[in-house]
Amino acid sequence: GLKGPIALRSQKYIAFEASQISFRPSTIAIAGVSTKNPRNPGNVILDKIKGFYKTTDNISIIHPRENEYNGIKCYKNI
Repeated sequence: GLKGPIALRSQKYIAFEASQISFRPSTIAIAGVSTKNPRNPGNVILDKIKGFYKTTDNISIIHPRENEYNGIKCYKNI
């Protein structure tokens, strides 16, 4: 499972730039990523987070039906 993740829910649109984040958690989990709509707010957040880290090894996605999304492991829940 995940060890102490910072979870971002994208049900409400959250706009930010990666440079605005003043901390860099060792693991981050993102809920709300869509496999059907690349402009979904969860996908926008994922793209910004991916730009903040060198690899996607410390990024996880919370998705009830997927095991993997674009090479990133998905978990059913936190």
